[in-house]
Amino acid sequence: WWRRGPSVARRAQPSRGAPDAAPDVALELVVVGGGTTGLCLSLILASSFLGRKRVRIYDSRWARRGDAVRWQPDAERSAQVVTLESSVWELLPEDVQRRVFPPDGFYEQWPRQEDGFGPSRNLSLCDLEDRLLEAVQEPTYADVVQLETATYDAEEHSRVATKEPFHALALADGPDACHVRDELLEGLFGSGVEYSESNQGEILGITFDLGSEGGLNVAACTALSLSQRRYLLNMSDGRRGLISMRLAPDECEEADVLDGATSSYNGSGKLWRRVLEGMKFFGVPQGALRSVTRLRSQFRHRGRYHVELDIPAAEALPRPFAFLLGDAADAVNLWPGRGLNTALKGSDSLANLLVCVGQSLRSGWPVSGTFFTEHAEAMLQLQAKEAEVCLRHTPYPLRLQLAQAWNDEFDGPEGQDSEQDLQVVVATAQHCCEKLHVAGLPPAREAELPSAEELEHNLRSAGLEAETLRLLRQTGAWEVDPLLSALGPLQAQSLPKASPKTAQRATTEPAIASTKSEVGGATAASSGDGRQSKSVGARTWFNRGVRALKDKETEKDEAE
Repeated sequence: WWRRGPSVARRAQPSRGAPDAAPDVALELVVVGGGTTGLCLSLILASSFLGRKRVRIYDSRWARRGDAVRWQPDAERSAQVVTLESSVWELLPEDVQRRVFPPDGFYEQWPRQEDGFGPSRNLSLCDLEDRLLEAVQEPTYADVVQLETATYDAEEHSRVATKEPFHALALADGPDACHVRDELLEGLFGSGVEYSESNQGEILGITFDLGSEGGLNVAACTALSLSQRRYLLNMSDGRRGLISMRLAPDECEEADVLDGATSSYNGSGKLWRRVLEGMKFFGVPQGALRSVTRLRSQFRHRGRYHVELDIPAAEALPRPFAFLLGDAADAVNLWPGRGLNTALKGSDSLANLLVCVGQSLRSGWPVSGTFFTEHAEAMLQLQAKEAEVCLRHTPYPLRLQLAQAWNDEFDGPEGQDSEQDLQVVVATAQHCCEKLHVAGLPPAREAELPSAEELEHNLRSAGLEAETLRLLRQTGAWEVDPLLSALGPLQAQSLPKASPKTAQRATTEPAIASTKSEVGGATAASSGDGRQSKSVGARTWFNRGVRALKDKETEKDEAE
């Protein structure tokens, strides 16, 4: 179930015996991939005061400029806007938090996550990487972290193993890390099994920059994002943001044509027109478009996330260990920040474990593959949770409705159906505004919540097509977490009635947004870890389990 690769990549036989204590040994870590995951792993580890350590980070996308290391101007980097949960960014050292989140350098995302102590924070992924790279070169960390702009290939791996051996090798972000995993260490981590059901969703990421044209009303955009499930807006500041557009199956082929498109694109296809409709929905002009990127979820379950290598290790350890994190761990989620939050949780787990490894080496405690069992279980749980959340965010009935919405026939007089759809969209958005008000937004954001009249005026002014309004109406609102459910579900009787054909379809197709179990309690940013609200079904099964343990389940069944 694994294949032996080159000599430098052979999987070692389990090491045995307790080594001698080495009180002065320095933990040696090599990180391949200097993206967010690799930099955060290095910073968390370097901030520990327990023992000496040295971290070497390799990334060929960097270049030296004088005494500093910066990203190359032409380096391939993601333009996404990501959402960091408060329970995740608090893992970073306090001085790094201050550098990563300067005043006016991020946007707070509401509503608040249930498992966090505060609101999530939105920022551009490029800005996050730039600030982390600057932080790791501060004097506090420069003595521990060494940045390498070379490519970590077979030649470099052989040189390091011979002249500068290490205790641990972490494969993190970017193409370099994936190359080492697939080529240099071929077969050691297994080929993996794809989570097929979780890899069906696809999204277009639409990045924009309003420049000097002014900003958007973030509170209003949050309500609009919650009111339907076709478009989702994440702002990194008042001018820059990302619109995530969920695709129907028949749109995926045309998405290849739009991949990389900018505001100068002259296409006329249906999908391009729907991209522009999403921008108009939030009030973003076409001239502000920067790029369109096709995104696809990718989850692959691997038999292991760490292996012992058959090469000499640094002092006090017979052989080094290699670990998978971030991109190299095959956890790519479509929703802004989901994959990144998972990767940073894995980085924190590995950093804490490596601190324990260093302490064990210094005290003479044996370190073997079983030493990393807890971290391996944590990686498996994180991977499985992301696959589950991705499946809940892109359920098959919703993709089916996306495909059918624009094929719906209008039964009333010309314009009447569109007016009804508009009124439903406005009423849904206003209901979401009321829920946001109950959630306790900051005063500055609460003052920005629009009234029903303002919402209707803005949506009418946008000039959305009848097809778009029908689609927004049929996808329905997100079922958000308990903080926003105080007003209860949106009452159907308060909305205009649907056309007979639409009503007939509603009785024969699965409900999309009526239960929390399908969407997992998604917030406006869809950046939680799936714990912010528990589905009714899960709670029911929990209660049944409790009754079974108390020998009451049989009695209940007989009574019924």
